[in-house]
Amino acid sequence: MVEVTDSQERKFRLAVDRSTHLLIRSVVITKDEETQQINEDVSIYSNYQLKDSVWTRFRSPASTTDAAPFKSSTTAVNSIPALADEIFDKSSLSKQGSQALAKKSKN
Repeated sequence: MVEVTDSQERKFRLAVDRSTHLLIRSVVITKDEETQQINEDVSIYSNYQLKDSVWTRFRSPASTTDAAPFKSSTTAVNSIPALADEIFDKSSLSKQGSQALAKKSKN
């Protein structure tokens, strides 16, 4: 489980399957400034299908907010298969992270 809080104080919780490393659950927690109510939007991820070498989720389950349930289906997936594997290796990600931090500290 990973939890991240952004600059707007929204909390994002992500749960990843240990064996497949695919996202299985996400939670976005926000606070309504007018009512001070905490809103929690939960999504469960399932029905992954392999399309163009990318595991893609094909169903979006209903949200747990007070809004009416909404479901969607994906009928087509476009991916960019030309991305090099090296972009996502540990050393490349470390380098990109360092560059992003350096850029952020300059601002």
